[in-house]
Amino acid sequence: MSSRKRFRRGAEQDNEHVECYLGIDLGSSGTRASIVEVTIGGLTEPFVDKAEAVENTNLQDRQDTRLTLGEFSSTLLLRGEDGATIEGEIGGQVRLSAKSAFYSMAELTKTLKAKYRHIEAMKSRPGRRLVKRQLRQALIGLLTRIKEQVHQTCQRKRLPLPKRVGLTVPADWDQGLLDAYQGIAMEIFDYLTQEQIVFCSETQALMHYVAMDCRYMLFDEGDCRSTVLVADFGGHTAGVVMYDTTNKHSQDKPFLREIGLPHVVEGGSNVWEDLFRNWREDVRLGTKPQLTKDDWFEVEQEINAFNTFKRQFNPHPDANSSGAVDIPVGTHSIKVDPAKILALFQQAFEGPLRLVQEAIRELKTSRNPRFLVSGLITENQYFRTIIRDMCKEVGLDCEPSFASDWAAAYRSHMISSGCAYVTADSTDVKTYLENNNVKIGVQFVQPYVYKDITAHALYSKATSKTGYWFEFQCDRQRVIRLVCCSTLPATDSEGDTAAELNIDDCYDLTPGTLKINATGTLRIRMRDDDRDGINANETRVILELEKLRNGVWKHVWNPVSFSLYYDASSNHVLLYDRHTTEEAAMRRLREGIRLAYK
Repeated sequence: MSSRKRFRRGAEQDNEHVECYLGIDLGSSGTRASIVEVTIGGLTEPFVDKAEAVENTNLQDRQDTRLTLGEFSSTLLLRGEDGATIEGEIGGQVRLSAKSAFYSMAELTKTLKAKYRHIEAMKSRPGRRLVKRQLRQALIGLLTRIKEQVHQTCQRKRLPLPKRVGLTVPADWDQGLLDAYQGIAMEIFDYLTQEQIVFCSETQALMHYVAMDCRYMLFDEGDCRSTVLVADFGGHTAGVVMYDTTNKHSQDKPFLREIGLPHVVEGGSNVWEDLFRNWREDVRLGTKPQLTKDDWFEVEQEINAFNTFKRQFNPHPDANSSGAVDIPVGTHSIKVDPAKILALFQQAFEGPLRLVQEAIRELKTSRNPRFLVSGLITENQYFRTIIRDMCKEVGLDCEPSFASDWAAAYRSHMISSGCAYVTADSTDVKTYLENNNVKIGVQFVQPYVYKDITAHALYSKATSKTGYWFEFQCDRQRVIRLVCCSTLPATDSEGDTAAELNIDDCYDLTPGTLKINATGTLRIRMRDDDRDGINANETRVILELEKLRNGVWKHVWNPVSFSLYYDASSNHVLLYDRHTTEEAAMRRLREGIRLAYK
């Protein structure tokens, strides 16, 4: 959507109508929701109003020290079959984070099980017998509360019900986890179709929020091109993503291009809290065979106190002159060794800090770097010192920006607002190709070299009927990959020099390589397929390869047809959509080429 201005037109047109879009950010401690209002029709293009937080008005949740203003509690309270109590924890109930519940419901792949070792260990602790049916009912209860509050907000603002619902997830969630989440969401928002429930990674959503609502907190005023590293430290996971951004003063929103893929590792403030809980339980289990209800109650009080304490924890000796840390618990306090708290901290954040350190090194080599850090743990000054020291260690030219400094009220709703903006983007692939002068090209991959510095254009919307022919020599086999570039000038310069693409401005359209088995002079191009796609967000293209034989160009393989899609969260043209994995799409393309060889 091209117009993002924050004003209303003076006179409404008769054919104007308003649409509403919802973004939900499921966190480890709290869940946030935001809605975006979009006006369609009239004399101008659609414009998006500022995202608004959907407030949780429940008085009980306001007493939860884990939550910030307006959040819904992500803590699920599980009871036994037919309402019977489950042995263990306070009040005969098992407490579990809603996000962790999905890991317990879905069948995790070996990769995810290896990554989320903490989740597997948590499920095996005493008093935590988890039943999938109970988990599903508890998650339905959480989303039902959010839906009811959303409907009240829409009614108060005289808005229609959300046309689409966006859900933030860690970038490494596989199809099984996405299907489990989507199935529950569709049960709650039962008036929506499968295509109207969309997903966005947490780091992607944060970047879209910055681009829409506070770009000058991160970018310099005026025209500039920057590389932005976004690091989000959640409760149980941390994620990073890199964006190439072009910020033009005349535009309402910077152009965003995701570089590479988002990365996620296990670890965070809730893992730190869970490790502290396990330690306090083990201290008691050292003197008795099992915990009583009083023990569970005391542990819960200590956890609530630790949750407040961890925001100001500082392991430096000057901050703990007595050699012990006092954590207030109700009318008394417990003394703990700061070295123990630091050891638990390092265990919880080892993976996230290593991931961010590697990303900072990569950012150092980028043009005009910017570094955005988010998450509740970033309010801890000791944690900020670690991040700043990492930047100084590699000589990063910019100071890290902490998103928690940008707002006080509803500061935790940034990701849900960004998700709502992504959900409200109704751009289809044809419009995106036309408006952003996207070019798809071929890059030749030489042996032992991952990437050449150039790629050659094969396709753009301006020449989509005929495409670009690129001629080259082949000796038995050439390995290629398809790349996409969307940062070129609006028109080719004289001599069509834009037909040669700088690989730094491209991303991989195909996650793997394709093989050309031929010898001699060849040419390759891409053009529109005469057949239309199944839906509006699909355009079909044809890849052709010909060989010069006796002065006549003849097909090496029969034309291979495949589809292109637009993904609003990454701002990319992709080879696959929500219902097809990139591996499956690549497999189909390779199989199509193999069968098309003459």
